[in-house]
Amino acid sequence: MDSTTNKTSPLPTAFAYRVNEVPLMGGPSRTTIYKLAKNGHLKLVKLGGRTLIEGDSLRSLLKNGNK
Repeated sequence: MDSTTNKTSPLPTAFAYRVNEVPLMGGPSRTTIYKLAKNGHLKLVKLGGRTLIEGDSLRSLLKNGNK
C-alpha cells in the first residue's frame, strides 16, 4: 500500500484496502463496512480469498457520506 496521503482524504492513497485495516485507520467498523456494501454504498472485491474495499469507493463514502 502506498503511504502517500491524498489531500482530500485522510486515508493513504491505495487501489484497495483490506476490511480489517480500515477500522484501524479510523474508518468504519467491519460490521458497518459489510452493511454499507450490502446497501450499495461501498464496492467490495474478492481477490485471492481476501475481501478488499475498492479505494475510490471508500474515499468517496468518507468524503460524501452514504448519499
